[in-house]
Amino acid sequence: MIDFIRHLLAVPLQMLVFAARILPIHRLPLLKAIWDLTADPQWGARLIKETAFVKSLADARRLTDRLLSQKNDGRLYLAIGQLELDPGGDPVAAYNWIHRARQTDCTNQEWLLYLELILSRHLPQCDPGDIADRILARNDLPMHYTATALSIKAQLAISNNDFDRADRILDRMLEVQDDANVHFLKWVCAQARNDEQKAEYHRRRFAKQTSADQYFLTLAHGWLRLHNEPNARECLSFAQQKGVTREQIEKFDAQLVKLLD
Repeated sequence: MIDFIRHLLAVPLQMLVFAARILPIHRLPLLKAIWDLTADPQWGARLIKETAFVKSLADARRLTDRLLSQKNDGRLYLAIGQLELDPGGDPVAAYNWIHRARQTDCTNQEWLLYLELILSRHLPQCDPGDIADRILARNDLPMHYTATALSIKAQLAISNNDFDRADRILDRMLEVQDDANVHFLKWVCAQARNDEQKAEYHRRRFAKQTSADQYFLTLAHGWLRLHNEPNARECLSFAQQKGVTREQIEKFDAQLVKLLD
């Protein structure tokens, strides 16, 4: 009963947080008040992210430790882990929060699967196929977890030259949402089969849904996957003309940078 009253009292504060998107209202004290009333991990995660934005990542880390002492929940580990990765740029620090969560046997650990899946691009100890399978085996996670897991499975199939399997996965994704990344991967599959008509269709769909700089950079990545370095170099040149820097290329795909030398 007390928890219900606390959550009821927090409703006006939550409405003010949403109003802060269009009104000059400072969200940080509102989020702190909501946490103090409810200890709700979803609002705690927002508080952590807002602290990093308004103050610093170091302040967000200290705050996370305080919140975890009150509520040892996976959503709080997820929030700080995502910040360690971006803007922190430190995948090892992000993974350390996952490791700590598992050691403390926190609640809602399944929320960390998404962060672990993202980290699989950076850390060898994170197996993308295994993590994707664990996500797809559940039906209680947000839709973007499932979409990312399916995308990873499709990319793994492409890496293994199993374009039929990749196509089936991507078709399943397009049934749910028209997504730029899915069209890009469908373009890769069509190019691998020399199906120019289908490749052109998905290239156009991809181009419509992304910025010019990201379009050429991603296409360069695709041509490199298809072992077509001349086309990859040409797309990289166009990307640089659109303002993409060497540092951005390296962050996107370290293999692409080698084509610039």
